Amino acid sequence: MNTEDEMPDFEPEMVEEAPAPKNKGGRPRKNPLPAEPKAAAPVKTIEVSALLSEQEIEDLRKEAELEALEDAKKSKKAEIKKQFFKDAKQRLDPKTNEERVDFILDLAEYADRVMLDGKLYFHGRRYTVARSVFDVLAETMSRTHEHQRVIDGKSLKERQRQMFHETLPKTHIGATGEVSHAPIRNQMPAR
Repeated sequence: MNTEDEMPDFEPEMVEEAPAPKNKGGRPRKNPLPAEPKAAAPVKTIEVSALLSEQEIEDLRKEAELEALEDAKKSKKAEIKKQFFKDAKQRLDPKTNEERVDFILDLAEYADRVMLDGKLYFHGRRYTVARSVFDVLAETMSRTHEHQRVIDGKSLKERQRQMFHETLPKTHIGATGEVSHAPIRNQMPAR
């Protein structure tokens, strides 16, 4: 082992550069391949107690603990600040506080989807969106049905009658006068 008076000898290892690889014609390559790294020489270890006193080692340990604590505090503060920023931004942005609407997209026969703000909405699927997005999609649904009605040559009253009959519950009156699939008294619409 080394004593305090002796310092270990460190000599840098000389590395020879390999000649640049050549192509088939004998000329050096324009982009030579990197040489394979050589195995590193074993590192000489130095006993810590030979260089530092017990007090210095203890001081370094305390200093490292303080730095680790400061780093943990700093990252926790950044995390909390980020959450506060997100909350404040959400309170100030009216779109995030907007009412949510659940609906099924009902388009005319010729349309199978709508693209709004780069997002696709498909016919017959259920969506939950902000009120402002729903308003645009409801207008689009209405316009597609209006366009289909004009193409088919039907009047507005026919479309309204069709919509009304689609929303009524399906009932059946049998030969004996019984009613099946009728709504329960409490579920019937008020008149």
